Amino acid sequence: MHKMIPLCRITLLLAWLLPVWAYAQEPLSLAQAVSKGMENNYAIRISELDKNIAANNNTWGAAGRWPQLSFSLPGNYSRFNNPGSFLAGRENVAGNLDLDWVLFDGFGIQANKERFSLLEEQSAGNAAIIIETNIQAIVLGYNQVLVEEAQLDVLQDVLDNSKERLNYEAYRKNLGTGSTFELLQFENAVLIDSTNLIAQYLNARNARRNLNLVMGVPVDRQFVLTDSLQRNFPVYDLRDLQDRMLANNRNVRNQYTQLAIRQQDSRIARAGLYPTFSIGAGTTYSFGNVIQRNRNPDTMDEMPTITNKVSAFDYTAGFTIAFNLFNGGNVKRQIENAQISQEIAVLQIDELSRALTNELYARFDDYRARRQMLAIREANLRVATQNLEMAEERFEKGLINSFDYRNIQLQYLDIQLGQLNALRDLKETDTELLRLVGGLVRQN
Repeated sequence: MHKMIPLCRITLLLAWLLPVWAYAQEPLSLAQAVSKGMENNYAIRISELDKNIAANNNTWGAAGRWPQLSFSLPGNYSRFNNPGSFLAGRENVAGNLDLDWVLFDGFGIQANKERFSLLEEQSAGNAAIIIETNIQAIVLGYNQVLVEEAQLDVLQDVLDNSKERLNYEAYRKNLGTGSTFELLQFENAVLIDSTNLIAQYLNARNARRNLNLVMGVPVDRQFVLTDSLQRNFPVYDLRDLQDRMLANNRNVRNQYTQLAIRQQDSRIARAGLYPTFSIGAGTTYSFGNVIQRNRNPDTMDEMPTITNKVSAFDYTAGFTIAFNLFNGGNVKRQIENAQISQEIAVLQIDELSRALTNELYARFDDYRARRQMLAIREANLRVATQNLEMAEERFEKGLINSFDYRNIQLQYLDIQLGQLNALRDLKETDTELLRLVGGLVRQN
């Protein structure tokens, strides 16, 4: 007589392999996941520090507008060994205060300041790209967990259904109306479904670890995801998406900033064609001792030296006009190179715009196709659900055998899992479209 595998043994096995997740968990919405990622991501933190450096450099002082003021305090002591000199030595300390101020340098100061502002803007743009990439990874990671756990629920339902069929067939076998062959089919189904459930549990666990990784939290930290799978997706207009992409895409905006920087480089190079006008002033206060030799007029022998204290206060002021008449054509060369760099930046913008437009068209086609496939999957799932319900009734009435019922059950499982995969694929394409048009940062 066939001995059925006890259901309690399978249940204990699954309970050991599938621990309860609700222990020590905290709720986590998608917005909270993004917030955690913004706080913990190392690349974002580094980019924020780079922004601070660019902001510190963006000053008129760094551009050269303000005067240079310096102070020095030199001191020296000199001893003279020349017996023919009436000076035996000197002690001197002088304080010097000097001022230099470039008032005009061919508009180079203004160009430098504008360039620093653009570099700060470029640093912020680079940070935005890093933030955008991190947000996309978190959104997809969060959605992947939802999909994997939804598939886990589906497999659990199928296993529960197989257990019910197994119990029903065991009951019929005990009454003498069932067969050992039918019972074996459902035992095999329970074992296969249990294996699939364990494998899917590992997939869900790995998805949670990956989400923790992109959020920058410990891999063993547990969360209860409070958001649900997105099932309704908008209908986009391609022309509208293209306009938004060219206006808001972070890479395009950064490239335009790079063009503006090259334009300022050209202004800085042209500053060499103009004269420079600067003023300077200085003051010196010195004090010290002059040591003089003292000789006896009768014998001409040296007597103790005489020390005289001296001090002086001097000041100077003036201006300088400088004009570069010829320096080997370096100014002309720098101007030409700056203009070539501008042309390169323009070409790079055109190249990037074409590449992004091509990518947008491809992702838009993917999005439309996946929306249609999702609609078909959902309709197919409704039919498969009704078919499974009818199969249960027909099996209990003996109108179909275990093979037919299992095939219908597996068909339902495949369609259910396929529908969840279609939701995941559509969410990935939707997120990529939002990234292309620069909508991820504003949306989150």
